[in-house]
Amino acid sequence: MMRSPLDHLILQVCLLEEDTNKSDGTAPIDFLERAPKPQPHTSLLYACQHLMEVGAIKLIRKSPPMLFCITPLGYHLAHLPCDCKIGKILIEGCILGCVESALTVAAILSNTKPFWLQMLPGPDGRRRARDLQTRFIEHGFGSDSWRGGAAKGDTVAAVAAYLQWKKAPPHARWKLCRTHALDHNVLSNVDGLRTQYQKFLVDASLASSPATHGDAKPGGDVFLTTCCLVAGLYPNVATLVRPGPGRFRGGRFVTRGSQELSRPTTGSFQADRLRHCAEEGADAYACFTHKLRVVGAESAGAQHSVRDGRTSQSSGETSLCDINFVPRWTVILFGGKIELRKNAVIIDGWLKFKVGDEGSKEDYAVLVKALKQELDLTFLARIGNDSSEIFEKHKRLIEIVVSLLSDI
Repeated sequence: MMRSPLDHLILQVCLLEEDTNKSDGTAPIDFLERAPKPQPHTSLLYACQHLMEVGAIKLIRKSPPMLFCITPLGYHLAHLPCDCKIGKILIEGCILGCVESALTVAAILSNTKPFWLQMLPGPDGRRRARDLQTRFIEHGFGSDSWRGGAAKGDTVAAVAAYLQWKKAPPHARWKLCRTHALDHNVLSNVDGLRTQYQKFLVDASLASSPATHGDAKPGGDVFLTTCCLVAGLYPNVATLVRPGPGRFRGGRFVTRGSQELSRPTTGSFQADRLRHCAEEGADAYACFTHKLRVVGAESAGAQHSVRDGRTSQSSGETSLCDINFVPRWTVILFGGKIELRKNAVIIDGWLKFKVGDEGSKEDYAVLVKALKQELDLTFLARIGNDSSEIFEKHKRLIEIVVSLLSDI
């Protein structure tokens, strides 16, 4: 039990007690603390909080012993032997009809080693490697010429590289990797993980077979893929802070619950974009996998933060990994809990979106909230249910989502 992921263990406990027809909820923390070698109480609390953020369980009673109930999403996550956020990306891909893209994204995020090589042999190898990689993906998945929409991000770029590698004949893949600074072994591992996840979905009755997937052709709709990313990675969402007089040069990110300004990691394809960020432009939002803090000398680790509209410096520096820029509608529709304030939509008390002008009052914001509620209800009904009525309703909602994401 000590080697099992706590998230999956808690879901299994909730499933076990649900099978005993307990209608008043389950107490997984109390149950696991009675084990011969229990996990620390704080670790169990953190795991339950993480599952609540994903939407796998709901809190029924806060006073000890804390009671939870498993959600339909949590029921299916308990049958997928993978990380909960990865599992949610896969389930959202099944619901949105972009299974192929979701499988590729899940395999890339699960792989611990990046397949981008930092440099090529010879002089100026680092710059040549990055130039080749950029040209390699600029006409692929997520580029301006892609049939399924355009998006910028590290995971999107990784999907584009994988699709190019997969499209090449097996005997030509080694040469392709050598000439474009890619790791063939890591790409092969990603391909193997993708096959495993595909089998998991079939075994969990979330997908019938690879041939019946909605986007069996390589790639898929980029907009729907970003929806899967936001749904799976939320609350790992950041807002872009643009440069200005008396501030820093280039763009920075602000994340939830922190006033510190973060940058992309040095190997990110978005580092250049942030470095040349203009003072004015549309609001930008991005999702990321995790945050790192680099602690070093004070001069090298000077960190900007925002307080009362001004910037200050503190020691240490935070970096965001695997940044993907996403349209605001993906965050609104696939993010957290919505609150309305006049013509604005507030998500979880910190992300604010203006969705209409002052003359529209709250009508437009109310429609947006109603659409999100309808999406949540229909998606829950769609899990494991293939009735024609729900399928048609679900199909119309996806068309509305794609229309909103295209109009940006």
